[in-house]
Amino acid sequence: MVKPWTKAEMYRLARSGAVKCDVGGIRGATLVSTEEQLAMAAVLLTSGALPTPDQLNRMIAAEEAGAVTETTKAEDA
Repeated sequence: MVKPWTKAEMYRLARSGAVKCDVGGIRGATLVSTEEQLAMAAVLLTSGALPTPDQLNRMIAAEEAGAVTETTKAEDA
C-alpha cells in the first residue's frame, strides 16, 4: 500500500531531485527517482507555479475556441 507523503517529505524528495539535476546536469537528471520526479511535480502544482490539470484543460479549450487571452492581447499590441 502506498503511504501518502507529509508536506516535509514531499519537499525533501523534491529538493533531492532538484539538487541531483543542478549538481549533476544531464547525468544527474538520470539519477532522479520516480518519487523525486513526482514530488517535484507536486511542489510545482501546490505552489501555484503551474496550472492544475483542470485549469490547463480550460485554458486549452479556450484557446481552441479562439478565446482572447491576456497573452494574445499582449502579442497583438
